[in-house]
Amino acid sequence: MKSEIIRLRPVVKDYAWGNNMFIPSLLGEKATGQPQAELWMGAHKQGSCLIAETGESLRDFLDRNPYFAGCRADSFPFLFKVLAIEKPLSIQVHPDAEQAKRCFEEGNPNYSDPNPKAEMFYALTDCTLMCGLRKQYTKNEETLAMKEYLERFYPGDPETSAPFRLNIVHLEAGEAVYLKPGILHAYIRGNGIELMNNSDNVIRAGLTSKHIDRNELDRIALKTPYDPALLGSFEDTGGEHFFTEAGFILTVMKDGFFTYDTDNVKILICTEGSATLNGYFRLSKGEVCIIAKGHTLCVETDGTVFCAE
Repeated sequence: MKSEIIRLRPVVKDYAWGNNMFIPSLLGEKATGQPQAELWMGAHKQGSCLIAETGESLRDFLDRNPYFAGCRADSFPFLFKVLAIEKPLSIQVHPDAEQAKRCFEEGNPNYSDPNPKAEMFYALTDCTLMCGLRKQYTKNEETLAMKEYLERFYPGDPETSAPFRLNIVHLEAGEAVYLKPGILHAYIRGNGIELMNNSDNVIRAGLTSKHIDRNELDRIALKTPYDPALLGSFEDTGGEHFFTEAGFILTVMKDGFFTYDTDNVKILICTEGSATLNGYFRLSKGEVCIIAKGHTLCVETDGTVFCAE
């Protein structure tokens, strides 16, 4: 396979908090009635894409062809996701590089890989999340309403009081936030794009039926207030670019012709309409592809394409 562009089949995760319509609609598939929470686009061992043409795991392909991305699968530089949030996610936190490496090597069962996990979240629709400690404990109309909302899904869970401690953030479509390691957070509702380290290390404190380790969470969570400011962006001939201190770049291309020249391996998804890449490769709504390291990207689209690197 010599092309610089390879079509991928992403992985659907059917977590209980997912929406049963958004991801099937994006993929052009019939809804099953079951929740589909996340669409994984990457080479993580717990959810590697497949090569559409051959059915081979992207992990195996990268391990056989490390020149393509400039690395093997375990060193792939990011994990790209679509999230469809019907019910609130757990109160959670992610480790930094030192914590992840040490705890994974020690065999701590909370850590599935040795990678840190910082993440960017871009709203595809209006979204609500909680993130970062407030400057002071706050009981008001908004926080009481959020507590009541959380209790509908998790009655009796002590973490339904989290809105009194955590900032409540409302994002409009097209807005984004960055969560560095150690920031307590929970996604509440909406649909969005997530870009992060190639990691699935999640430490939970509540609002979940999954494993909870409050002691570990307390050990790695930042104890200082955090201002969840919106990420800035800038536009050029390559589209609208969102950068983070962790090195992730999310580029949005809408209705036009874009030329984007960076050396990084990239993964693209078309979320509306269709696009032609580098003059020959057709990408329709819900389709995903990977672009080899070192190649210029030219995109002509009558819809919306997201590029992660």
